[in-house]
Amino acid sequence: MNREDNLAMSTSLLARLAHEIKVKNAAALFDINRIAEDFFVPILSILYDCPELKNQNAVAYNFPAVDLGCEAAKVSIQVTSDASSAKVEKTLRLFEEHKLNDRFDTVYVLVLTEKQGTYSSRKLKEQIAELPIAFEPDNHIIDYRDLAARLGALDSEKIKAVTEILINEFAKQDASLAFRKELENFLTVAQAKIEFEKKSKKYIPSIFIETSSAKEQVRFFAHPLFFHRKIREGFLKLKLTELNELLRLAKQNPVDELPDLATLSSDPTNLDKLAEALSSQTEALQALRSKIAPMSMDRGNAERYEPTEDADAYSRIWRHPVESRAYGFNRRLDDILELIDLGRKKILLLTGMAGQGKTNFVCDLVENMFRKFQIPSIFIPARELNGYQGQARIFDFIASNRYTPSVQSLHGLLKLFDEVARENGMPFIIVVDGINEVSDFSGFSQQINDFLSAIAQYDHIKAIITCRSEFFDQRYASMLQQDFSDQIFHVENLRSEMSERHKDRLIEAYFDYFKIALTLGKEASDFLRNDLLLLRIFCEIEEGAEQRFVPTIYKGDVFERFLVRKVGEFEDHLKAQVVPVLHKVVSEMIRLDSFSSLSTSAFGSSEASIIERLISDDIILRSELPEASLATAGQQNISFTYDELRDFILAHYIVTDLADKAVDEVSSILAKLAGLQVREGVFRYTYILARKHGKVDLVQLCETQPDFAQHFVNNIELISPEIQNDADRDRVRDILSSQGSPHDVRAIAVFLFHRRVPTEVLNIDILINHINALDDDGCRQFFTTIFATGNWNWQNDWRREIGRIVAGYLERAEEHFPPKDKALLTFMLQISGYADWEFLEPNRNRFTSLMAKADFQAQRDYLANACSSVIVDNAAEIWAFAA
Repeated sequence: MNREDNLAMSTSLLARLAHEIKVKNAAALFDINRIAEDFFVPILSILYDCPELKNQNAVAYNFPAVDLGCEAAKVSIQVTSDASSAKVEKTLRLFEEHKLNDRFDTVYVLVLTEKQGTYSSRKLKEQIAELPIAFEPDNHIIDYRDLAARLGALDSEKIKAVTEILINEFAKQDASLAFRKELENFLTVAQAKIEFEKKSKKYIPSIFIETSSAKEQVRFFAHPLFFHRKIREGFLKLKLTELNELLRLAKQNPVDELPDLATLSSDPTNLDKLAEALSSQTEALQALRSKIAPMSMDRGNAERYEPTEDADAYSRIWRHPVESRAYGFNRRLDDILELIDLGRKKILLLTGMAGQGKTNFVCDLVENMFRKFQIPSIFIPARELNGYQGQARIFDFIASNRYTPSVQSLHGLLKLFDEVARENGMPFIIVVDGINEVSDFSGFSQQINDFLSAIAQYDHIKAIITCRSEFFDQRYASMLQQDFSDQIFHVENLRSEMSERHKDRLIEAYFDYFKIALTLGKEASDFLRNDLLLLRIFCEIEEGAEQRFVPTIYKGDVFERFLVRKVGEFEDHLKAQVVPVLHKVVSEMIRLDSFSSLSTSAFGSSEASIIERLISDDIILRSELPEASLATAGQQNISFTYDELRDFILAHYIVTDLADKAVDEVSSILAKLAGLQVREGVFRYTYILARKHGKVDLVQLCETQPDFAQHFVNNIELISPEIQNDADRDRVRDILSSQGSPHDVRAIAVFLFHRRVPTEVLNIDILINHINALDDDGCRQFFTTIFATGNWNWQNDWRREIGRIVAGYLERAEEHFPPKDKALLTFMLQISGYADWEFLEPNRNRFTSLMAKADFQAQRDYLANACSSVIVDNAAEIWAFAA
């Protein structure tokens, strides 16, 4: 095209842009105003000879007064669709307040539609007079017509350049329209990674049972427009009536109600109005809070209010009720302010230790909540970013989606996502899961910060980031010192407030997913409820298990079965290498005295491939942070995900590799570990596995260790029935009969109490026989040891504890009569005679009622031979009345 053609095309396209902005603004679609800021950068840089013109929000987040600036030419431009004098006056006032004249000599106000005919308001004239730089409304307030006129004065090459920019920019807009038509396909592909997470069992649908607080927080963060009603409900509950009544009694002035409460509590209709509403609500609530703070018990930095002299006596009388009511009111204000702040946040950061459910949580969000509400989102497993090089990993990953529009930069994508969000009335959310799995720690730390900084510049894009806490603290903590850090909502432990009910639901969900029909005893249930990694391991080995009762869980057996299962998942030619590789890992840890992290530099390629497979599973091994140094550059460190599984594998290596070769070396290893936290677990499983594998010399070595007796007490629950023997029975009896540590006696008694299988060597019969052999003083001393709760009245609290325990048992026995567990019945009859007086008679009457319903002659005969007269007399009285 020649000069005239280019000029005509440019003028036409500038007029088209102004018209489209005017039409969209009339339809309350104001997103195009912000988009126009970047649209005009290359055009204005030519028209006003500003080669370094840039969007100031890219220079500094939330830059004041002006949108575009070129410090080389000292020119700044405010881009707006508001043509009013008030808008121009505000721009100039902010320009002056922020001393932008130190950076720019000129400020233009570009009106995107059409500027007014004249600008003659008094306030504007006064502001122009105060401005430290020259500003002439006729020359410095411009619209598309001024741009067209300025364009006509340029040479042909510059006109051609502007024309090409306009053509390209409108082509992008057309591509944006095409993208929105393909949006559903784009999002389907973007969320497809969820299916891979399911196959790898990193995401197990329906097993994350989040706490109610976490659920509410994330819902509001992800869809604040929909859940804004919670803020409205909070506003409507803000009543000052009771506080003002107390102030009236105290002869003090009342607090004014919130102005325009109906407007503040109304639900916005789109994201732009939501942003305005949250801002005005914050301002109103903070103003109200500052009025009430001086009266509250928790005043913060506010000065305590002082009553007038004539009301001093009344104030003293009513001060406490006023302060208490003001405190409660401000707590309600704070709850609403926290919710508003959450809705305004751009970044949700989830950190926590391995195995706490971060991946499951975010996958569940994307698959269920986001799809249910049709929230546009992208799910990025961060480990897949390792397949992309350079500084634009995240952009390249997103761009690999075949339906991604042909844009050349991250900001180009984010603009489109922001438009989609505004049109749909809900944020566009980008989820990056497990940033600790990106191998280039140092490089990616800056990349993720740059990515989040870019997101913070867009009104309606949000990000959810997950990371293991130790990685975050060491490599990514700088995220909390960036210019966008005030936009981060940080959740440090998803399960920190998980209730017992939530844990029960979690077990049910796991069992349902793995199709497990087992019934757990209380001890087994407690094991799994309090160790979520053990729960996952247990469910993997019991997948598809049919109905049976599991009274307790022996961790050593669970670990061994789990390792066998994992070995079975490898290809045939690798199966025989898996355990040796794990043994090499722990042998290196022993050699280097380093049990938390180990470099893989000593492992060959085939060994490294097995390690990578185990890391990807994220249950046995995990990638770790190497120390930052030139010597470790390019190296990978590993550790065990589960410390107790590490201890088991260490013990397995000792028992199966070393025991037959050199028992002396085992002895030196145990001595080497003395004083280290790892020794407790290694010794525990070494002893258990040595017994299981018939390593007599190693068993003897363990039993001759100085601290063996304490280890035996601490770990007796790990001695499974098949390896229990008479020596164990003798040790248990000796501990019960000793006058030693109350802790040891109590631990053994509790252990035996829960062992109800009579065919096992160690069972409740040992406890019952021990009690039957004690006289009255012996029973009192023994029961004090095992039942005392440590309350202030310790002399009798063990009696009350017995009474409560027996009463609870009787309640269950009456519901499920006759009691099947005769040994438990015998135990309860033994201890019931020592109950406190308030329980003694009621429990005895209930026992009498039970004994009258069935034949319990065996229990009667057994108790008649007890050495304690209290036990004998109590039993005799029960059966006498029963008869």
